Amino acid sequence: MKRYWFICFLVSLSIVVYSTKGYARQQDKERLRAFRAVKTMRLLVYEFGDTTRVNLPFKEVARRLLGYAGVTIVGAGAKKYDCTLQIHVYGIRAISEVRRFAGVVEISYTRDFIDVTISLEKPGVPVYREFFNDFKDPLTSEEIKQITGTIEEMLGQMYGTNFWIAALKDIDVREKAAEVLKDIRAVEPLIAALKGQDVDVREKAAELLGKIKDIRAVEPLIACSAPHLLDTKLTVLNEL
Repeated sequence: MKRYWFICFLVSLSIVVYSTKGYARQQDKERLRAFRAVKTMRLLVYEFGDTTRVNLPFKEVARRLLGYAGVTIVGAGAKKYDCTLQIHVYGIRAISEVRRFAGVVEISYTRDFIDVTISLEKPGVPVYREFFNDFKDPLTSEEIKQITGTIEEMLGQMYGTNFWIAALKDIDVREKAAEVLKDIRAVEPLIAALKGQDVDVREKAAELLGKIKDIRAVEPLIACSAPHLLDTKLTVLNEL
């Protein structure tokens, strides 16, 4: 009898867990749909704190990436916008020693830390937020790349294939975009990219079609008339 009730309990628990996961997935889908409909975004970047260097490239990076998403960017004073992308950079000075001598307090500092918060906010939609804690100041190029990579992934989830295709023109994002497009086998968007105006995007699209090895790419590659793509075309067509 105890075994029976134990099995019933496990089944009930499994149903609750599955239902909760299903509800969470549905919420994620609804959130993505809501953010995907965004056309105008307010960009707020705050950099402050007692550090030696908090002059970081996040505002420029965010503006560039939002351009690939086809979003109109407005500033802090804007009255009309669909959602807000906020990037907070906090400088925190770490205290190593506090000494008191003759009524005077001496505080020595050994190093500074930087905390970064990235949040995407839209009324009525759960906030998308990422935290990066206790990076040492100044940030290394790898740490900056890690943080900006989060913005790339955030926008990639929102705007999908079109964002990654547009990002192929960016030397800093190109490899990440290529990896994503290859993984999702974005054949039709890459074929469309062969007809675009940007030389780098067309060349990268041809290379990716060769790696994906889909027969649908053969005729579009043959029809592509760009002279600079001749070597790439021959290589890709041989692979196909």
